[in-house]
Amino acid sequence: MHASKRKLAITGWLLENKPETFRSSLRYQKFLFFCESICAAEGEPYEFGGLKGYRKGPVFGAIWKDYTREKDALKKSALAAYMENGLPVPERYVALAEFVCNAFTEDELSDITHRMDIWKAGKERIESGEPHVQLSASDFSESDADLVREFAMAFPPSFIERKRVVRSGGTRYLFDAEDAARLTESHKEELCRLDSFGGFENPVYSYIDERGVLVFD
Repeated sequence: MHASKRKLAITGWLLENKPETFRSSLRYQKFLFFCESICAAEGEPYEFGGLKGYRKGPVFGAIWKDYTREKDALKKSALAAYMENGLPVPERYVALAEFVCNAFTEDELSDITHRMDIWKAGKERIESGEPHVQLSASDFSESDADLVREFAMAFPPSFIERKRVVRSGGTRYLFDAEDAARLTESHKEELCRLDSFGGFENPVYSYIDERGVLVFD
């Protein structure tokens, strides 16, 4: 494995708790990046080593190699690292990073990372087509830290625990877990119909009222 022990353990948590996020290479990379960004913002040890800039955002090159060339071995090593050593970061940080990765579309996640100075430092070279542009932890700014702190304020641990993300096209609806379990096929058809109109800003706060009607804040 090319990935560090830290990245393997964080990946092991993801595989154990939210394996669907691992299946998308973009969401998986954004998850890792947001984990490290939250740690950096909160004064915890972080690891930006090997971070490279691409058009869709930052990518950890070493673990990208493992993901694209030896995915099964990566999964096995990651689960072993997590089971043997636990998480190297507070669980609330990885839970927040994973939640953010599902509360927005892939394009929106890329847009978020494009707003960050750590990526913008290499923007001209990246957009000119230069491959493997190295990104530096020294370019992670206070503005970057403020952006990820905004996520922490918007999605505290108690909120993440009780909410579920329901996807419909390009819209991400947030329901309490109980309401998400109550969604009928009729409800889902309505969510799909509303998504077709567009205009929503993700995530959309939603609930089912006492009459069984969908309500959006």
